[in-house]
Parts: sequence; C-alpha cells; structure tokens
Amino acid sequence: MKKLILPLTIAIATLTACDPKEQDTGIEAPALEAIALDPELTSAIVYADINENYKLDSFEKRAFTDADGYIGYNPKTQVNYCDTDDSQHCLLAPKAGTLIVVAGGYDKRGGNKNKAQLSYRFEGEGFISISPLSTLKSASDQNTSNNFLDLASDADYNQLSLALKIHKSFSAISEKLNATFTEYGNNPDLPTDMSHVVYSAADFVIQESSADSSFINTATDEDIQMIVNLSIQRAITEYKILGLAIPNLPSNLNSLTTNIPVLIKTIDDLVTTDNADVIDGTIKVVQALSENTDLDTELFQKNSEIVTTRREIRTALSQELSDLSPLKGSDWTLVNPTSLVLSDEARLPDVEGRFLNINESDSKKTAVAQLYFSHGGTLKACVSYQDLKDPDNSLNTEGTLLEGKWKQLDANKLLIDVDFGAGSIPMRLVRLSENSYKFDFDGEETKWESEVNFEPANAPHSGNECHTLL
Repeated sequence: MKKLILPLTIAIATLTACDPKEQDTGIEAPALEAIALDPELTSAIVYADINENYKLDSFEKRAFTDADGYIGYNPKTQVNYCDTDDSQHCLLAPKAGTLIVVAGGYDKRGGNKNKAQLSYRFEGEGFISISPLSTLKSASDQNTSNNFLDLASDADYNQLSLALKIHKSFSAISEKLNATFTEYGNNPDLPTDMSHVVYSAADFVIQESSADSSFINTATDEDIQMIVNLSIQRAITEYKILGLAIPNLPSNLNSLTTNIPVLIKTIDDLVTTDNADVIDGTIKVVQALSENTDLDTELFQKNSEIVTTRREIRTALSQELSDLSPLKGSDWTLVNPTSLVLSDEARLPDVEGRFLNINESDSKKTAVAQLYFSHGGTLKACVSYQDLKDPDNSLNTEGTLLEGKWKQLDANKLLIDVDFGAGSIPMRLVRLSENSYKFDFDGEETKWESEVNFEPANAPHSGNECHTLL
C-alpha cells in the first residue's frame, strides 16, 4: 500500500455518509465558494479542518473540486453545485477563522498528482483561492497579513511562477522527509504528510528575515538548509511528544539544499509570458524536475539548461496526448522529444455502454478491476485485490461489486468516482496505449495492463457475479 495518499482515502471511506447540503443540521448557511490552485486542482478533497491537525477526521465535512478546480460555484460554467444534485462539490461555509485544507487531486494543466496539502484561513465570507501562497500565509505563527500575493488569476505568470516555486520546492522537501519520518500518514496523532511542517518552517525563516513570500525568489542554499533543519527539528519534537522512535537521517537529504535553488531558478526561466503557448508542457517539466531531487548538482544544472533552451520538450508535452514518464530519472540529453507524445492508440473510444478489464501485479499485490461504464455517467466495478505480504489485510477481496460515477476529462483520461459505502473516492485512469494504462487505485498512479478494451457488456448486479467474472 502506498503511504501518502492512501491513508487519506481510507479516512474518507470511514466517514459517515452525509449530503453536503445537510452539513449544518437544520441551519441555513451559505456555501463555500473556492478554487484550489497549483495550478487548478481537479478531484481534490477540500475540508474544514476544525481541530487543525491537517488530517481529515470523521466529523469534518468535505467536498471534491470539479474539473476546473472549483467547489460551491463554477463561474466558467455558471453552475451552483449546492443547488444541484451534484452535491459532492458543495461545502457549507464554516465560521470565520476556520482552516480550509486541500489534499490530493491533479493539476488540470500538467496532469500531475498533488502530493502536499494546501490551506487557507477562512475570513468568513467571499470567494477564496486556496493556493501555495495562501498556504504560506495560513502557516504563519504570527497570522500577519504581510505582503503575501494571492494567485487570483492564472494569467499572471509572475504569480504562477511564484506559486510553483513555493509549492514544488516545499513539496519536494516534504516528500523527502516523509520517506524518513514514516509515522506521518500512518500514526493517527500526526498529520497526513509533512507539508504543513515544511510550510511552517519556511514561514519562520521568512519572518526572521523580515521578508514576504517572494523570499523564495532569492533563496540560497543556506536558506533551504534552514527550512530543512527546522522541519526536521519540529518533526523530532512531535515524535518525542508521542514517544515514537527517532529515525536515522539519510545522507541524501543534503541534495535538497543544492538542487532546490536550481529548481527555483529554472522555474523562473520557464514560466514566463514568452512561454504562454507551451505552459502546460512547462508545468509538466517543472514537475519532472521537482521529483528529481536526488540528482547531483552538475546533472541538475545540465537538465536546467536543456529544459530552458530545448523548447521542443515543452512543445511535445503541451500536446493533447503526451506523457512525462520518459523524463523521470533519466539523463535528459538522451530523451527524444517525440517519445513524450503518445500515439493515437492512447485516445479513448466512446466508452459509454462498454467495459474495461485491467490488472496490476507485482511482488506485493495482485489487483484486477473490471469497469463498466454505463449510460448517464454511472459506473459499476468488479474488483479483486490480494495483498501478498498480508493475507489478513481488510482490503483483500476475491470479488466485490462497487458503484459510482465516471466522466471523461480529456482525450485519454477518465475520472472514476467510486462509492465505498460511506464515502466516495475519486480515482483517475489514464490511457497510455491500446493495452496500457495508469491508474491510482491504491493511492498512487501505477501502470496497469488491459485484457479487454471497451467491449460491449451488461453490468453485473451482485458480488457473486463479480466473483464469477473475476
């Protein structure tokens, strides 16, 4: 099982089912209208973190962002979700001072999974933008307004660059530290991940230097080292309070202090109005760079030069059918930009009234999902899952019937919203070729293979039917 996202999905599955319109029993209240930005985050969970533990608890209400990153009201489509049957995008506004948290989801432009939480300190009214900039502000111990910019317009490339630099840098630090402080996301008394710890540490460094959020533009190796060290100190303090064993720190944490300033400079070079026509590809390149924090400085510098000067990489990744996987962990001098463009085999056919059989198998688990895409956006799924390391895992099943909804996001992506009985979990299915897919069934996108591709079929009606089919 994957550690970072899955605990959150399990938490959702244990929630008491409720209609968001009835979240405040018997009390009329306005809906929260918001957008989640990194840039726009689709299928992200937005919740009111009442106890501010940066964890979705069973008593905390939540909603999912729509295809454009909105909850409550989408000004692009002019849909008010709290006045429709699509109430999964509706969250009643909490009282002033409540912390609003965004977790998971995918950025609409680059298609990348969001691996760190964002937050906003709700002031009681008005439309809000939950972004890396609002997260830095809400993490402030002094709760001062300062000169924090707000990513209110996705056309402002200075703000977009600043937001990407903040979130991608801090997410990289958080993910590296998560791998060491593994109780985050597993211990019920700790947050889902370390992103809040990192943002709080960064805020302290900023306050000490009497700067604002633009501090990240000139951050040095020493600045990043201070953020990393302070994050580690705060994590160790929380471990000691809970009586947990302090882990040994790996030596490769040092790579963060040298590579992140290079990542910041690279984003500066890439996210400009001159590159507006390839901005989707640019954001994918930024994501690939942020996930390569173990690269030595020399190689990272070389990669930075390549992505700055070789526009064809970003042009390729801006195509309707593209995939950044060849850039991950590779020497980019060997990457042919044409390899980043998927063939027409990746394009989805008309899936309505058809089913897809996909499977994944490795040394830890075997999983089979038979997905029936019914008319009107309804979904039925027969699922088989076996944890080969833990035969007593509660998620093990030889055939379970699940129901939910589906919608097509673009030419090769489907959003599948599955109801696990006490809450729905959105998952994304990406077609890479005729028989190859990426699917985040257990919390992280992995490669699945298909045996049957969108053949006509009647959907099953019971778990017994699923057991027979699988």
